[in-house]
Amino acid sequence: MWIFHPHQREQLHNSKLNVYKRIKSTDCQILKLLVKHQGQLVSKDVLNNNAWEDRIVSDASLTQAIAQLRLTLGDSGKEQKIIKTLPRKGYMLIEGHVVFSDDYEKTTKSKTSTSLSQNEVKVHVKTEDDNKTEAKIIQNIHFLYQLNWWRRMNVFFILIILLFASFFYYRLGNVMIQRWSLEPNTWNITDVGGTTYHYDNHGGSEILYKQVVSKLNQHITDLFISKNPGQFYVSCVYRCVKLNEQSVKNLSFSMDYSFLDMRNIINEQCR
Repeated sequence: MWIFHPHQREQLHNSKLNVYKRIKSTDCQILKLLVKHQGQLVSKDVLNNNAWEDRIVSDASLTQAIAQLRLTLGDSGKEQKIIKTLPRKGYMLIEGHVVFSDDYEKTTKSKTSTSLSQNEVKVHVKTEDDNKTEAKIIQNIHFLYQLNWWRRMNVFFILIILLFASFFYYRLGNVMIQRWSLEPNTWNITDVGGTTYHYDNHGGSEILYKQVVSKLNQHITDLFISKNPGQFYVSCVYRCVKLNEQSVKNLSFSMDYSFLDMRNIINEQCR
């Protein structure tokens, strides 16, 4: 049983194993929603909106965050004994594995109780004049809403354009990275155990190659590894078991990930 306190530095504690673990802020927001609604489906849109708020991210960001949470909790994408994937819908936390700490529960209940008490007082002291004032305010809001509908539509279209532009530049960036990384003079190529490894001349890429060589699942036919000062970029070509066809998965890892975590995520995503 994991005890989860979102406000502490090391948010997860397993008293049985006497283990404390720290997770990233985005992973913490995702786990908070899953624990709050454990035993229920939490959609991908809800998780994305709460973890990354107004930032535009790809589906791979949520997939990697769930994979990291599974590793932290002792779960995996194959077993799914703690976090279950509901295809094309979202994720569900199985009950009985993670609970909020008593301190966090008391703080949350105290805030809720205070809020309810304040609302009750407001309802109790509300007068007829207050009701008339509220009615006028509602009428004014409705009038302004109808008057300015075209402004909201302009904002909506601008957001759509920005969304498509962001997606275009994101895809363009991936293409440029792949073209840069495919320069023949920058790759070291090694064939081990039926998998062809391609890694650039950066020292970090060679270290990651040594950590994963001969330890990948049998479905991966090619693995490309490149490194810049802040991230690792990994592309794997593999035979998809479900679709029985060749697929490609592009992954990126910040320096917060250990080599063991990167290897586990590669094996989980590329199958």
